[in-house]
Amino acid sequence: MTLTPVSDEAINVAVDDAYRSKYAGQQSSMNIMIGDVARPSTVRVDPSV
Repeated sequence: MTLTPVSDEAINVAVDDAYRSKYAGQQSSMNIMIGDVARPSTVRVDPSV
């Protein structure tokens, strides 16, 4: 597999929104999973060719 960093702001916002929805009742856990600090670890996973 290939891991490619995600630099598209719209995708990063969508990922953050999904985490907000999924972890709505767990604010302290969610805060470390979203935003500028976590963004560099957002990657797209593609199969190897």
